[in-house]
Amino acid sequence: MEEMEFSELFELLESNRLRELREKFSEMPFADTAEFIMSVESEKTAVKLFRILSKDISAEVFAYLDAD
Repeated sequence: MEEMEFSELFELLESNRLRELREKFSEMPFADTAEFIMSVESEKTAVKLFRILSKDISAEVFAYLDAD
């Protein structure tokens, strides 16, 4: 995914617009969603992002996350 698109996602995250972020995730490929989640610095934030995913999407995204 392009860095520019990630910047939009980071903007939504920083402004705590989680509903909009969840909508963006539902439109993204699972691998890109996993890549974004792994790109955040805080583990707490990464968990927060994973938890806003729908059950169907979270199951698919989980397969792309690093084992760490």
